[in-house]
Amino acid sequence: DRARQSIVWPLYDTDDNALNVELAYDEHAAHAIARIEQLSPEETRVGTMLVAQIRVGANGLVAHPLSLVRADAATHTQPVDALFFDAAGEQVRVSKWLEQLRDLGGTTPAAASPVMPPPLPSVLREYRQWLQRQAERGLAREQHLQRREEIHQWSARAATAGLTSFESALSADASVAALLLRAHYVCLQYEKLMLGAEAVTEL
Repeated sequence: DRARQSIVWPLYDTDDNALNVELAYDEHAAHAIARIEQLSPEETRVGTMLVAQIRVGANGLVAHPLSLVRADAATHTQPVDALFFDAAGEQVRVSKWLEQLRDLGGTTPAAASPVMPPPLPSVLREYRQWLQRQAERGLAREQHLQRREEIHQWSARAATAGLTSFESALSADASVAALLLRAHYVCLQYEKLMLGAEAVTEL
């Protein structure tokens, strides 16, 4: 997509569902973009897995590619292909549009007008706000049982939205105070993944 100065790589699963992989141009991404342009059908055959960072875009989920895990990973000498770092099997030909971007100084729409991060899922925002209120109010002993139940209710709500790490972090033998701290920590990790570490304010 020359207008947005990014490569858009549609991938399809075995049910023919499409997921757009997008990578905006900058000097750090130039190698990965060239690698993606040069991938052969054999390198992305059925069974190949993509390791990616997922975000919510204007038209649904968008993946930022990181690595490929080869379909024959069990027998391949290089089972993981790190797109940003690994060299191609043969010399990578730099595409004409990448050369044009370099000639223009590599200016990108992101540099001219910063792209706002996608909004956080409402359940994540509301869960963190609830956790912060508990920290501000304190925790009386007679409230422990109720708060424990509420923490698990919030975590179940988050899991239905795809945020499944809360439930695995909340062990049954932990104190309520520990559960509150763990749940808040998981909230921060999700926010850092979705917004970037520099955009998250910790307590």
